[in-house]
Amino acid sequence: MLTKMPCEKESSLPLDYLIRWDYIGKWVAWSPEVYHESSQELSRPASHKNAGPSARRPDSPTLERNKMALQKQLSCRELVSFQWKRRQEDLKDPEYEALSFDYVAPHTFNDQPEGYWRWQFSWGGPSDELRAYVNENDEIHRLEYWYLDWGDGAHVLVHQDAEAWAQMQQLIMCTAPGQTA
Repeated sequence: MLTKMPCEKESSLPLDYLIRWDYIGKWVAWSPEVYHESSQELSRPASHKNAGPSARRPDSPTLERNKMALQKQLSCRELVSFQWKRRQEDLKDPEYEALSFDYVAPHTFNDQPEGYWRWQFSWGGPSDELRAYVNENDEIHRLEYWYLDWGDGAHVLVHQDAEAWAQMQQLIMCTAPGQTA
């Protein structure tokens, strides 16, 4: 078990910086398969002489962060159609479970005069959801798929003949029969 990294010094750096360094050190450069306590130095397998830390470990957090960074460079407007296609595949799976289904009352958010039913699939950054706007008979008159990521968001209209429309209508009718939204 490693207790200190070879370059670690007594320092007055804030604890949160040290914790982050410790996390990076454990999972990237100082992983057990490349660190040798006896020699107190890094060694790379011969096949990885010119490779960086992520090449030694194809499932490393560094590689995942780099992939996410590349994806983050695209705006929600550029990603929303692709993400909707992926989410439709999830909705075809009878075992798929979303995060929540709820009603968002009018004026809950700024510039939101109309209430809607929300079927939330993921939360955080990014998050995605279906928003159903209903009439007085709880019938959907507009269904939107939203893809949101920290201050950015975009949506596409879902066609009435889409499977998701019927699924959403069924959820609304089971949750609030006769309730006007």
